[in-house]
Amino acid sequence: MTVPSKITSYLPTTSAYASRLLIYQATREPVKMTGEWITTPWGRVRIKGALGQRHADVMEIMQRTTLQVHRKKDGRVDLLIDPYVVRRAMASPHQKPQSKKRSPTGSAVALYSGRGLDILIDGLRDADVEWEMKGGERGGVTKIVHAKEWAKVRAHDPLRPDDDRVLWRITLSAQWVALMGDLGLWHDPCGIVHMTYAVSQAVARLLLGHDRKKWHRHRYPLKSIFDHLQIPKGQPRWDAKRRIRQDAERFAEYGLGIDGDQIVDTSDSGASV
Repeated sequence: MTVPSKITSYLPTTSAYASRLLIYQATREPVKMTGEWITTPWGRVRIKGALGQRHADVMEIMQRTTLQVHRKKDGRVDLLIDPYVVRRAMASPHQKPQSKKRSPTGSAVALYSGRGLDILIDGLRDADVEWEMKGGERGGVTKIVHAKEWAKVRAHDPLRPDDDRVLWRITLSAQWVALMGDLGLWHDPCGIVHMTYAVSQAVARLLLGHDRKKWHRHRYPLKSIFDHLQIPKGQPRWDAKRRIRQDAERFAEYGLGIDGDQIVDTSDSGASV
């Protein structure tokens, strides 16, 4: 499934700083962080909570597919979200469709677990995140998702033609919205969401925020990427290389190729996506 871009939304899919500052761990099973500073070349971050690549999936899909954006005076933003759209985008291409859920054409629809989605959003709402840019600018302690509520607006339910379904109102914190306004990225996240391995997702997200015109000979060494992501040397890096190669087809969707120990820019322009 390709996630359509919403022209009415001024929010990007994400910010390059979300991956640069290591807000999301390079795993789908994040460990709980207790607030120690993590230093990167672009600044530092500290997190109380457990945020991984699945949390990044949810945020990028919601920001890409939001039906409506309402900015509040205090800087927070309300997103009108269709959970059905998010669950479809989150579902694995290899996931067995749910036989009781069918589209208007009669075909079965694969959906990500509704309970699983709730757990991910709870994680985004519970974690405390604080960052400081290299130049000294600070984001303050904040949540990413400030609140999740039922919206007053309803939508037609494609799985139940005679019913409507309730939409969500997701409130993003003012600090998160400000971060999204800096080095915003507008790509379709579905190729990354459907990668087999979390480390592949983390690598792709980091590279999509890099200007490929500045890559030496349009290549980026995996060693430098692993250093940025703070992946331990030894077996963890050997495992990461193997997993990235297995996700080569998904990398290709973003004009990225795997050549030995390097990521290669295969796009026509040689510029960032």
